[in-house]
Amino acid sequence: PDPAKDLYHKDWFFVNADRLAQGPFTFDEMQQKWADGFMGRQTYVWAEGMADWRRVDNFPVFESSVGSLAFERG
Repeated sequence: PDPAKDLYHKDWFFVNADRLAQGPFTFDEMQQKWADGFMGRQTYVWAEGMADWRRVDNFPVFESSVGSLAFERG
């Protein structure tokens, strides 16, 4: 099984600019949050099964799914 593929089937949360957790969201909804500017490379995200919150730039699957152009937003 592809561990990255498993990420698509989890409920996701992210920490917004006010340091408040937002979610749960599907992976597709997270992509839309990214596209709408609610998240940047240093946004912290969490999904079930993760030991702790991690920066979104630790997940190459986000970069490939959302597009490298969006990642230049920072």
